[in-house]
Amino acid sequence: MPKQARNLLNLKPGDTLAVLGDENPGTKGIALIPSELFLKATQEVMDTFYPKSK
Repeated sequence: MPKQARNLLNLKPGDTLAVLGDENPGTKGIALIPSELFLKATQEVMDTFYPKSK
């Protein structure tokens, strides 16, 4: 990733990103989000649809 982009996004060495893609011709593009944010969001969805058994 170019230095200017890393600076803009305040990325530091060791930071990890999730790369998401949209293949829809009308909205085609990619998104980069911090891995921690992606994992937190997906965990909340998983917990909603698949609650842990007690």
